[in-house]
Amino acid sequence: MRKHTIELKSEYMQRSVTVGIVTAEKIDKVLLLLHGYGGSFQILDKELPLGEYAEENNMLMILPDMGNGYYIDRPSYRVNDFMMKELLPTVFATYDLGNDMATYIAGISMGGYGSLLIGATYPKAFKQMIAISPAFIAHDVAIGNPQVVGTAKSPEVMKYYAEIFAPFDTLEEDPLRNPIPAVIRSHENGTVPEIIMTCGTKDELYKRNTDAMEVFRGHGVKVDWLSVEEGLHDKECFDKGLRYAFKRLK
Repeated sequence: MRKHTIELKSEYMQRSVTVGIVTAEKIDKVLLLLHGYGGSFQILDKELPLGEYAEENNMLMILPDMGNGYYIDRPSYRVNDFMMKELLPTVFATYDLGNDMATYIAGISMGGYGSLLIGATYPKAFKQMIAISPAFIAHDVAIGNPQVVGTAKSPEVMKYYAEIFAPFDTLEEDPLRNPIPAVIRSHENGTVPEIIMTCGTKDELYKRNTDAMEVFRGHGVKVDWLSVEEGLHDKECFDKGLRYAFKRLK
């Protein structure tokens, strides 16, 4: 097993992006793993046994440091072009991976939001989408739920949400900014990858997750679901969710 970082100068992100790479001795699959709010490769590497995951699953893991943009495209944060035109092609070329290499996308919390959004937007690129305790907050942002946007609604906080999610009046229906309609649209087009979703029963996001799962299944989307009993929004629950997901990779 090997861990290292690369600096990828990105035209689409308008900056250099630090990318963590974790490789097993034998590689037969690729996992793009997206961090949560305030996260990074370094933080995930401290909190989770990334090397163990890679070795147990013959996996090359790609962990880009993407900031706190919820993986939603905007002019200064062209995350889709970065992922599909820069990041994945660079890694595949660097490690001489075949174009038929099984590739998966996963994410934790905010990253789960992003994994479903990007995976549904580019369904032919990924065999399955994994969302670990995904932060389904689009409805909360749209209605200004103080649990998410804060009771004070300070100008700084509202500016942050506006830069990422606005316009709010169309957020809940927009498949470019909200993973729920993105997944449904992809399913209706006959292309959505299977979803693996997990969440802890004591996570404050749990009901948002079960509601989303029911919406997906109500539209005929295949969702492999795990409720982590007594699980919180923490590294222990994330670890259980990822281990569950890795056993179900196809």
